Amino acid sequence: LVPLVVATAVAGGMHSALFGSGPLFGVPSHDFAGLDVLPAFALLGLAAGILAVVISRGLFLVEDLYRKLPVGDFWHPVIGAVGFATVGLFVPRALGVGYDAIDDVLNARLAVSTVAALALAKLLAWWLALGSGTSGGTLAPILLISSSFGTVVGAGLNEVLPGPDPGVGAFAVVAMAATFGAAAQAPFTAIVFVFELTRDYDVILPLMLATVLADLVYSSVNRDSLMTEKLRRRGLHVGRHYGVDPFTNATVGDIMTADVEVFDHTATLGEARTRFAQAHHGAYPVTEGERLVGIVARGDVMRLDDAGDDELLLDHATRQVVTVSTSDTAQSALRIMVDEHVEHVPVVDHDHGLVGICTRTDLLKVRRRQLELERRQDGAAARHFSMRRRHRRKEPADDPEPT
Repeated sequence: LVPLVVATAVAGGMHSALFGSGPLFGVPSHDFAGLDVLPAFALLGLAAGILAVVISRGLFLVEDLYRKLPVGDFWHPVIGAVGFATVGLFVPRALGVGYDAIDDVLNARLAVSTVAALALAKLLAWWLALGSGTSGGTLAPILLISSSFGTVVGAGLNEVLPGPDPGVGAFAVVAMAATFGAAAQAPFTAIVFVFELTRDYDVILPLMLATVLADLVYSSVNRDSLMTEKLRRRGLHVGRHYGVDPFTNATVGDIMTADVEVFDHTATLGEARTRFAQAHHGAYPVTEGERLVGIVARGDVMRLDDAGDDELLLDHATRQVVTVSTSDTAQSALRIMVDEHVEHVPVVDHDHGLVGICTRTDLLKVRRRQLELERRQDGAAARHFSMRRRHRRKEPADDPEPT
């Protein structure tokens, strides 16, 4: 977090020094007249979520269609360039980065029909270009497409819904944040980002409402964001759900096996062979009194074909043992198992006395507890909802007034 904050502060300071401190898009102030306009922006948020789904799925559909063409990958950008240029012949402002067009849309300088054509043309041109595998961005195209979409939807809502008219420019600003936040699965980033672009504080409440609703619509349909879908198709799954890692909350003392079978330091190799043949444990600690002095694994013993049964087991045990304490987290034990390629980690006290052992099975207890807790919470929520529904059904109707 600290490097992120420092980098952001430095970048913001440099941008202000080089380009000034004004907003990227100058928009007029909007008066939202209280709660009356929020239903319209809620509908806009739902529509923006649908638009985000269309943007994402359409892009990857176009990518798949390119792969089905009977030509080599080399020709895909060529075909995309031809399609991109063709769209530009009919709607020239769909070409380029589009910041000037975004500014015109946000300030309601264009007719609604022109904005609608611009949105469709930009969407098609972006699909054809980026889907072909050529280099290109996502931010500016999504901002232009979504702001134009917001203008069209806002104009329609102003005709249908009663109440004050905040202006189509306000719908354009809100649609930018809602669509980008949903497609990127970063709603709070989009809220702050668009606010920084416009510096219009009056828009912040409908901005938040529409963005979270758009994110809800998108996440109920798409598992990955526009940015991570590409990685998933390449086999890299990036999680977007946040929560506390249960392995960092559980300690080794909570999950370890305290009743540990051990070998005494005087045990022989023959005793070890017999026990490994009869039991299913993969390793045993070797102790001298209560003190841990080594650990021996099944593979270590089975590889000693030439060693006699009378030889001391300790001479063939691993003496440099990686250990954990009862206060260490389960995450620490898991990391040791992964790094050291072991399945058992002895647990010792401050005097290096053996107090238990932590195995892979013990670590699975952490995840099992988390799943049981989630099931109980889900079950409690479902029971609460069901009881509320039954209670509502049993409520007697009001007695009619006598006539």
